[in-house]
Amino acid sequence: TQVVSPLILVDIDNVLFDYDESLRAWLVEAYPGVGLEIKHRSPVEWERIKNMYRASGDKQGGVPIEESIEALRQFRAEGWSIVLITYRPMKLFSGLEYDTLWWLAQQRVPYDRIVWAAYEKHIYVREDVAACDVFVDDDPITCQLMSALVSVRVYLVDTTGGLTLERVTTVRDLGEVYAYEQARGTAGTAALVGDASGGGIEIRD
Repeated sequence: TQVVSPLILVDIDNVLFDYDESLRAWLVEAYPGVGLEIKHRSPVEWERIKNMYRASGDKQGGVPIEESIEALRQFRAEGWSIVLITYRPMKLFSGLEYDTLWWLAQQRVPYDRIVWAAYEKHIYVREDVAACDVFVDDDPITCQLMSALVSVRVYLVDTTGGLTLERVTTVRDLGEVYAYEQARGTAGTAALVGDASGGGIEIRD
């Protein structure tokens, strides 16, 4: 499948989908009295709860990060290709892929493809998404690994504003990413660059 440049690669959870707020709302109904602090108190229980949430189908009703989705629409309007990338384990939870695609459709999130990552995201970019210009994620380790790829501009979504990484730009949301890229003057310069499929990527057009 061919892609065009400029291309932005965007994580879903905590960039477009407000994971904490969505999980908190689900917990109120499914496990009254259990809060997000459980992830610090009991990592094992936290993983069990996350797996139950994944299997529940309630991700269809997840809370969108409206400012970021709107910014993604602006990227699209200016000629950017958009690839979403996620660690959501759709092979382990039969309904998770459907829930994800349904939510994206309901929120009118523009995208060309989805990468269902089974291993570190920077490996996909290095080997399989060579056309990537911009990468956006909420995980500091992933962003640090991605920053080693010279041609990729890396943005870390950090709403606390407390993280600083070398060769990584910290932002509050995709709106700030769009502003940075506008300042660079890269928007709206589409050019065909090649094929981004293969190498273990599972793609849904």
